[in-house]
Amino acid sequence: MVWFDDRAEFESEAKNRQLRRNFVEDLESSNLPPNRIMAMADPLNSDSRTQPYPDGLPTIGLTIQSNIRGGNPVQPDPRGANGLAAASRGWQRAVSYIVFDNTFVDSCDVILDAPNVFAVGASTIDALGRQQGVQIRVFDRDNNLLGMMAFEADIQGTHFAGVIADVAVGRINVFSVGSGVEGLDNIEGWFDQQRRECDFEFETCRNIRKIKAKCKPKDDLRGKFRMLARRKKSSLPGPIVSRSILVAINEDEFCLNFLENRKKTKLVLKNRSGVQVTRLLQPPGCNKDPDPVDCQP
Repeated sequence: MVWFDDRAEFESEAKNRQLRRNFVEDLESSNLPPNRIMAMADPLNSDSRTQPYPDGLPTIGLTIQSNIRGGNPVQPDPRGANGLAAASRGWQRAVSYIVFDNTFVDSCDVILDAPNVFAVGASTIDALGRQQGVQIRVFDRDNNLLGMMAFEADIQGTHFAGVIADVAVGRINVFSVGSGVEGLDNIEGWFDQQRRECDFEFETCRNIRKIKAKCKPKDDLRGKFRMLARRKKSSLPGPIVSRSILVAINEDEFCLNFLENRKKTKLVLKNRSGVQVTRLLQPPGCNKDPDPVDCQP
């Protein structure tokens, strides 16, 4: 496992290792007015429906939550009600939307549901304490501790922490050494393209009927992207079994599952802007890619 305190060096090494950036979560989908802070319940993810993130996070498979175990986060243990706090630009010199645990004795967990994230990097956040930096602990998908390292941190997110691991990363814990409240911002996850996995075996090309994509404008800058994939009824005897496909939307990769006897699956991405190009990566060579769609109104 290799640690980084420079984002450019981290990204360069990730590319050298043939990793592919799957997501960047900047927390900018908040509707909190400037110079404000608001308590919110654990957890915050794409399924959350709580202010100031009424539509949840646009990044699927990423969860932010508090951990009442503080500097000994041997397992996820969220506080629940008022476990997190969200702040906006101008609050205590913050320069962007940020999310952190809401209690000084807690720490903050970032949990990754995707099975193939081998590199994670983020801006480190430390607020309201003595700003003596944060401890970053990295766990694998079985909750085994892979390593711990100390990093500088402040409320502006001017410092960086990154790690490239030899196994898939399942959880990142952040703990403020100076008794502050802590978190991560501008979180980016990188997949190993050679070891990319989904929940089931990949569907065959001949059984994929069609893939459609469209984008509905949501406001002046961003839109809601929707992709629908359909498959044929299996030509094999017996029930249709669950299968996966792997698609890329611009630089982001997503697994979609056809569950049991269902013949369609969909993907919805919020707060997308610009032209969205969809490519079917697995199974390869199907020539089923939909036309690009523009999420700019």
